[in-house]
Amino acid sequence: MCGIVGYIGYQEAQGILLDGLSRLEYRGYDSAGIAVMRDGQIRLSKAKGRLQNLVSRVADAPLSGCIKLETLVAEHCGITSLKGMADLTLLTVLSVDYNKITNVEVLGKCTNLVNLSIASNSIEDISALSTLTKLEIFDFSSNQVEKLPAWPEGCALHTIDGSYNALTSLAVLKKMEKLGYVYMDYNKLTDIDVL
Repeated sequence: MCGIVGYIGYQEAQGILLDGLSRLEYRGYDSAGIAVMRDGQIRLSKAKGRLQNLVSRVADAPLSGCIKLETLVAEHCGITSLKGMADLTLLTVLSVDYNKITNVEVLGKCTNLVNLSIASNSIEDISALSTLTKLEIFDFSSNQVEKLPAWPEGCALHTIDGSYNALTSLAVLKKMEKLGYVYMDYNKLTDIDVL
C-alpha cells in the first residue's frame, strides 16, 4: 500500500493517524508507521505487515504528541470564512491577505497571535480582536473598518497599518505605550492629533 495520512492540530495525534491509516487499509499493507511531535522531538513507531501490527505496537508503547501549527499564511486563496481557526489557539503568525473574508470574530480566540495580517478583504468589524493583547504587528489595511478595537492598556501592539479603511477616530491608540509605527492613510479621521 502507498498512502499518507497527516494531521496538524492540538489533539493527541496517534488515534487520528491510526484511524486515517485504517481507512486506507483496503489497499493492502506491507508496513505502516506513524510519527508525532512531542517537546520538539519527532517520535516514530513502525511495523511490518498489516496495520494491526502497528496498532499492537503502539498499544504497548503509545506515542503521545501532536504537531502544532504556529504560522499560517493563506494569501490569494479565495477564503471566505475563518471558521475552524478557533482550534489554532497557539497560532502566533497569521496572514490571510487578499481573500474574501468578512468576519474575523473567531480570531479573538487566537490570543497568542503576535503578527496578524488581514489586509485586502471585506472586513467591517474588528472589535473581537481586543483580546489579542500579545499582538505586536497588525495589518488590516484595505478593508472597510470603521472603528478600532478597545485594546487594554499594556497591549503589546507596536506596528499598526489601517490604511484605506473608514476609520474616523484613533483615540483608542492614545493609551498604547509600545506603539511605534502607525499607518492610517486614506481614512475619514477627525482626531489625528490624539497621537
